[in-house]
This record gives sequence, structure tokens and C-alpha cells, in this order.
Amino acid sequence: MKNISKITAAVLLLSSCTVGGLVSDWYVINTYDEFTEDKSCIVEYGNPLRRSFAKGFIGQYFTYQFYAENKNGEIRAGIKSEPAIAISGDVQIKIGKKLITMTSKDTPLNSTPKTYDIPSFEMPKMAGNPAYNQAMEQAMKASKKMTKDLTKNVYKMTAPYRAYSGKKAKKFLKEIINYGGEIKFRTVGVHSTTSGTGKFTADKQFEAALKKCEINL
Repeated sequence: MKNISKITAAVLLLSSCTVGGLVSDWYVINTYDEFTEDKSCIVEYGNPLRRSFAKGFIGQYFTYQFYAENKNGEIRAGIKSEPAIAISGDVQIKIGKKLITMTSKDTPLNSTPKTYDIPSFEMPKMAGNPAYNQAMEQAMKASKKMTKDLTKNVYKMTAPYRAYSGKKAKKFLKEIINYGGEIKFRTVGVHSTTSGTGKFTADKQFEAALKKCEINL
């Protein structure tokens, strides 16, 4: 009975927030990084402060949330963990009867560290053998590219979100709005489905929140 009371109270805490003067489950957050000058406008399902309080109230450590974002003019949409913990696997999203799978390959990076670059140095050249010198130069370029690609993939795999970006994100959001019903999602591990699940309904307030972030479809 006590557990039921806690869950009921948590649901009430998460039940509403204000977007553009309307009662809605959608919340708009604007951020600015004064170091990188990155601007971000995020549409989330539910008030983050109330979500945090509710999780502590019922003893839940983390959850997964749907979000859409306008980051420096690039549109993104997907699922993220809260707090930010690496998602070890893919995310499945069901729109009606259509099942979409977001992988780490789809996921954009928030920032790209430069520490993975191989230091530049002159390859020793063999006098009188231009073919050898050209082959060694090409091998060095290929090695640098492979290292960059590998490191980027590692960062993507350990990201606390799975998302589409650009035109793919816009198409994804259009499909959600056009469907208009309940959207379900879950995280999928390497060998089995994990416990991370969620759902939401893309209502008129959702569309209004997207426009507040200048996410025009």
C-alpha cells in the first residue's frame, strides 16, 4: 500500500508543467555554453526537476526520456538517459505498427575531442624509390583516418543518448506527429532487452514546444 502511495504521488508530481502558457507534459529548455558558444534548445517530456524529485521519491536511479533538440541549427531527436549514463545498445521506437531502431552509428556527437589525432611527423623517404615513398604516405593517411573513425565510434557507443540528426531527425519527428497516437520506446542490450522503457503521446502542445525551439518541420 505504501508503494502504491509513493507511485501515485510521483505520477502527480510529473503530471503537468507549463509550456507557452498551456498545461502540458512538454518542457522547453534553452542552454548556452559560454566557452564553446554552443546554443541548444531542447524539448523534453516532463519537467526535469519534478522527474528528479519523483525518481528519488520512489527510489528509481535513472530513466530514459524522449527529446528533440535544436543544437546550433542542427535538428536532433531520440532517447536519452537521465542522469547521463552511457546507453549500452540500441533504442527501439514504435510508431503505430512501425518499429524504428536507433544505433550508435546514427548518433551525432555533442563535441569531437582532438586528442585522438596521431602526431604529424615526416616519414623517412627512400631515395630513388618514389613508389615506396608514396605508399608509405598513403598508409600514414589511412592510419590516421582509421584512428579517428574508431575513436568517434567509441564515443558514439558510450553516449548517454541515441538520436537521429538533420533530415533524418525531421522525417522521424514528422512520422510521430502524423501518427498522433501513443509512441513507445525501449533500450535493447547486446543479448536481451533491458528494463529501460517509456511512452508518450505527441499532442498539440508537443508541436507548440517544437516551434518554440524553431524546429520547423
